[in-house]
Amino acid sequence: MNASTATAPSIATESQPRHFDAPSFGRRHRVSLLLALLVVVVVGPVVGSNSSQPASRFALTAALVEHHSVDIAPYRESLGVDFARYRGHLRSDKAPGQPIIAVPAYVMAKLVGAESAAHARHEGNLGLWFVTFWSATLPLALLAALLYEECCRFSARSSALAVTLLLVFTTMLLPFGSALFGHVLAAVLVFGAWLLIRGRPLTPRRAAIGGLLAGAAVLTEYETAIVVVVLAAYLVVRDRHRLLAFAAGGALPMLVLAWYQWRAFGAPWRTPAAFYSGVLVKNGGSRGGYRVPSLSDLWWMFAGGRGLWVGAPIAIVGIGAAIWLAYRGRGALREYAVIALAVMVPYFILCAGWSGTRLLVDPGPRYLIPALPFLAVPLAALWDRVRVVAIPVSVVGAAVAAGATWMLLTVTASFNILEVYRYYFRARMFVPVLWGMAFGRVGAVLYAVSVVAVVALLVRAITQHRAPEIRAGIRW
Repeated sequence: MNASTATAPSIATESQPRHFDAPSFGRRHRVSLLLALLVVVVVGPVVGSNSSQPASRFALTAALVEHHSVDIAPYRESLGVDFARYRGHLRSDKAPGQPIIAVPAYVMAKLVGAESAAHARHEGNLGLWFVTFWSATLPLALLAALLYEECCRFSARSSALAVTLLLVFTTMLLPFGSALFGHVLAAVLVFGAWLLIRGRPLTPRRAAIGGLLAGAAVLTEYETAIVVVVLAAYLVVRDRHRLLAFAAGGALPMLVLAWYQWRAFGAPWRTPAAFYSGVLVKNGGSRGGYRVPSLSDLWWMFAGGRGLWVGAPIAIVGIGAAIWLAYRGRGALREYAVIALAVMVPYFILCAGWSGTRLLVDPGPRYLIPALPFLAVPLAALWDRVRVVAIPVSVVGAAVAAGATWMLLTVTASFNILEVYRYYFRARMFVPVLWGMAFGRVGAVLYAVSVVAVVALLVRAITQHRAPEIRAGIRW
């Protein structure tokens, strides 16, 4: 049998229409599916507090469901300092994407007996938990799977796994996957948009769906417009004829945003930031605004009390890897590195110049979260060279991520965040977890067993893929 005869059956098979085969899909993507499941069992049971930011988002979702309105006045008792005021009416000060996407989750929670957001329940709020699970935990699980799959295209599976685990479990992604913020949801939307438009061939349908995801990201977090501009510039250079389809896909989310801002603030171009009425500083008022950042401001983003060295130290290594590949890499890797830097640099300038950055009480500059996934491939591609640095620095990130997830997300900026977490740990002051709420002290054991079981499955899946790996298509 000659070579052409031997390959004929496989060619014929490939030409036939493909149907979704769940068992086959599960085998091919077993590791990525288990990574997503690991996020769910680790982060999913955490019941976050109804603090200022979650309360503002939760109230808008409730207002849309219960009153078909954007007025959050009926939920005033549960609000903190995060709200806006327009002509005497209370509004959420957040972009509306996440509260809108959470509407089905809120409805389902109410159907099974969850309390209305009007009840000022700060701790153990299961209605808030379910909305958070829908809006932050599941997006983080999906992001973990996407990161692993994409890194496998440019590196060994072991490198892809290491980078995915470190990015998800030792950075700001972990705590914000357990709290009702919009950053993780925005991250998976913009990263998904990038994966769609960089795929070849880029069909009009893929470009339009990519535009839809990109527009939804802006609807969720305004600053992700930075990423959308970078993606549009990428299309201008690589696939200019698909730019119109990309823009058409993003039109619907932009129309929803225009409708919301018109309804809430009287004009499509008015954002909640212009009407913020909370109190951020002791003398009252809401100090804000933007200025051109100084070198000191930029340095603070790396090494300040809430800089990247605290919230995502592996990101600093990732930025270095992207710079190296942008200079020395070739082909798709160089392209990836350039995109990563094109996303990170404007984000840094934005965060460094915003006067409220140093007032943040979060673990790290959380507005950078949507940019973090773009560092995954540069890290994975250079993992053999950078792991000697990446693993040790991630120890600090893991401690901060764990403390922010299971003890206290927000720590006053004047306090040392690691000292606060050490105090909370010694005092055994942890946030509620579903297992504990249901089974008391036994719940801690059940929680640990569930995590260990998924880790065991993940280890087994990894060992089954230890065949020689070929790094195809990588040119240096």
